[in-house]
Amino acid sequence: MTLVKFGDVVRQVKDKVDPQTAGLERFVAGEHMDTDNLHIRPWGGVGDGYLGPAFHMRFRPGQVLYGSRSTYLRKVAVAEFEGITANTTYVIEPRDPEVLLPDFLPFVMSTERFHEHSIQQSKGSVNPYINFLDIAWYEFPLPPVDEQRRIADLLWAADDVIGATNDLIASISKVKTAFRKENFGNGNNSNVVLKDLCEHKGIQIRPFGSQLHASDYVSDGIPVVMPANMTDDKIDASEISKITSEMAESLSQHKVLPGDIRHYR
Repeated sequence: MTLVKFGDVVRQVKDKVDPQTAGLERFVAGEHMDTDNLHIRPWGGVGDGYLGPAFHMRFRPGQVLYGSRSTYLRKVAVAEFEGITANTTYVIEPRDPEVLLPDFLPFVMSTERFHEHSIQQSKGSVNPYINFLDIAWYEFPLPPVDEQRRIADLLWAADDVIGATNDLIASISKVKTAFRKENFGNGNNSNVVLKDLCEHKGIQIRPFGSQLHASDYVSDGIPVVMPANMTDDKIDASEISKITSEMAESLSQHKVLPGDIRHYR
C-alpha cells in the first residue's frame, strides 16, 4: 500500500451551471442525503419550487457528493444521475481513475478515520463546516488497483444485500400494519373491555417519579424498563437503568414478567 494525501488523488469538481437553463431535472439538497448511506433517496425536482442561489453545482453519475456542513452527520453519497446541488455539497471524483478507482472512493470517504479527520478540522460551533483544503491533506493507505477492485466489489455486494434486506423489512412492516388494521380495527369484531382480557395482576402503571430518584440507580442490579427502552415492539436493554434488589422488591407490584405487554402513551 502507498500512503497518499486525499487531495493528491481526488479533485473537487466545480462545474457551475444555471439551474434554469442547464436542462437538468433533479437537484440534491442536504436532506436528500442520509447518514452512512451511499444512496440518494429521494431527490428534488428542478422547477418544482424555489432553488436558492447556492444551487449551481452540476454533478454527474459516479461522482461522490459530500456534505461539508455538520460533518458529524457523515453524509457521503454516490450520484446515480445527473443533477444540481448547492456549493456547500462538495462534488468529488478521482484525479486518475487508474490510480484511484471511482468505485473505491466512496468507501475511503466512509471510513471512521476520514470522518474523524473531517469533524476535527471543522470550523464553527452552531453549524460546523469544513473547507476542501482541510480534507485535501487527509492521509490514507491506498492499495494497488487490483486490490481496490476486489475490496470495492465485496463492499458494493454487501451494500446490495443491506439494501435488499431493508426493502424486505419495509415490505413486511407494511404487511404487519395491514394485518393489524384488518384484525384489530373497528370492523365487525365485538368490543371487549381490556382489563377483562388481562391476568390476575391486571393493568399496572409504571412507578411514579416520586418513587424513583437518581440516587436509586446502580451499575449492577435489576433492570428498570423506561419509555426510552421501548422501541419497535421490543425492549432494548443495551442502556437500561438498574436498581438494587431491595428497591425492586419495594416496587414488586410493577414487576415485569415474561409475556407482559408494556405500553407507553
